[in-house]
Amino acid sequence: MGLKVKNLVLYRESADGSRHLLVDALNFDLTRGSTLALCGPSGSGKTSVALSVLDLLPPGVKRSAGEVTIDEVPFQSSWRGSRIGLIFQEPRLAFHPVFTVGRLFAERLRLAGVVANRLRSESIGWLERIGLEDAEARLEDRACHFSGGELQRIMIAMALSQNPEFLIADEPT
Repeated sequence: MGLKVKNLVLYRESADGSRHLLVDALNFDLTRGSTLALCGPSGSGKTSVALSVLDLLPPGVKRSAGEVTIDEVPFQSSWRGSRIGLIFQEPRLAFHPVFTVGRLFAERLRLAGVVANRLRSESIGWLERIGLEDAEARLEDRACHFSGGELQRIMIAMALSQNPEFLIADEPT
């Protein structure tokens, strides 16, 4: 048992209503502790598959068939972050530009069940684990104050902090 994708069909719908097939009847079974890599050229649907597992398809991309389950239970939106973590391809787009990294991290930890008086120290701990210098002070910074590599590491730490059973990394570097 584990994460299963069965008969996934994805297509991109154009403004004129025409459809371009991206993924045709994709199946995979991912057991805990294993790794699966989707390989293909740019535009072949890898990111769409990753996002479809969490029911987060971008505008214009539709699923016409397919099922995502964990241990035979159909996908539930509450699994996002808690059971399935996601590391987005472009870290700058994954962070809200108005909120500090500390606030965004605390939000994730709160969802993972960390009590309010531990949010700050847990956030600092994760930022220190990824090698971010002056982690406590950096909690007050917004995404625009970090390099792309720093944001990538912060995004990874945020995903791991919720201790998901499965982790999807879109174009990991």
